[in-house]
Amino acid sequence: MEHALVDWDDASDPDGNTAHIAEHGLTPEEVESVILDPNASHDVSGSTGRPVVFGTTTTGRFIAVVYEVLNLDDPLNRASHHGLRGARTDLTLFKAVQ
Repeated sequence: MEHALVDWDDASDPDGNTAHIAEHGLTPEEVESVILDPNASHDVSGSTGRPVVFGTTTTGRFIAVVYEVLNLDDPLNRASHHGLRGARTDLTLFKAVQ
């Protein structure tokens, strides 16, 4: 996925996605390497119904990442991403979830 962005919560937010992956010893870069890997396997999570991607990180760990695709036309997403929709109509925004 060439034109994509992953939305990370502030690392100091104990309930955020950055803190969640850190609990598993992962960095945002490792998770992004799987989400954005065109060779990764995609499915739907049986427990959440959200998309899930399976792949190997740049450090060699095989992981599953549950995520959601955010709508850049949503005012809440647009406000927090500085109007990316107007500048990049080909951009997909992902958010790794817990």
